[in-house]
Parts: sequence; C-alpha cells; structure tokens
Amino acid sequence: MKGASSKIALKLPLFSRFQQCQESGDPLSSNKFLSKTELYDSILDNIVNILEARHGIKLSDEPPDLTVIEFGIADITHGSDKNFEANLQKHITHSVEAFEPRLQDVIIKIDRTILDAIEISIKACIVKEIYKDVTFLLKIKHSGLVTVSD
Repeated sequence: MKGASSKIALKLPLFSRFQQCQESGDPLSSNKFLSKTELYDSILDNIVNILEARHGIKLSDEPPDLTVIEFGIADITHGSDKNFEANLQKHITHSVEAFEPRLQDVIIKIDRTILDAIEISIKACIVKEIYKDVTFLLKIKHSGLVTVSD
C-alpha cells in the first residue's frame, strides 16, 4: 500500500451516523466511508448550516475564538458600510475554518452584483489532500436563506 498512508478515508459526521444507525436499525451501517460525492454533499450541507445560522457578534467586530455557542456567522442584514464585504469575508472564513474541520486553505470570494442576494464562492482543499480544490457556490438571500448555485 505504497502512498496510501498519506490519504485518509472519511466517514459520515457523528450525528449523521447516529441518524443512519437509528433509521436502518443496524449499528454497523454507520461505519461506511464516504464516496467523493457523499463527502462533498456532507461538507456542503454543513456549510449551508453555518451560513444560515446567526450569532450575536457584530459584523464590524473582529471574529472571536468561536465555540458552539457562536455557531454560524454574524448578522448580515444590516451590513452596508464600506468594509462590509471584507468583514463578511473574514467572518465566513473564520466560521468555516472553525466549524468545518474537513476543509483547509479556505478562500472566500463575495459578489454583491446580484440585486436580492450575495453570491459566495468557497474554495478549499479537503484535509489530507483526499480531493484537492473543491469549490462551493452559494447565495445568501437578504432573508438569510442560503441556496446552492449550479
């Protein structure tokens, strides 16, 4: 198995394994490893959860050391100052790095040219270089709803 030690296989997140075990009734069913598509979808679901959740930290503040209590991103509904995009980018990067440990080298790009949404591109590598350079394209509507772009 030359070269295999540099790669790791990832399983479903813990709570997803609990749910799968409960639904199937088979405790061993939660031991399966994720395919590339399943891994991508699992990470994407977590990113959507992060972006849809809000915590009480202001967007203009420096992102703190995050705990489960600060899961999500700062409230963006009142953001219109000149540093809005830079602050939003900083907060999203900080939250994704804190709450999605399967990603590394996270790069966030923000596009506000759409009238009713903010387009976000998240480019990253999955840990241990299983799959390099994945990109997630999302939109945050002004209502806070996050949708996945094609």
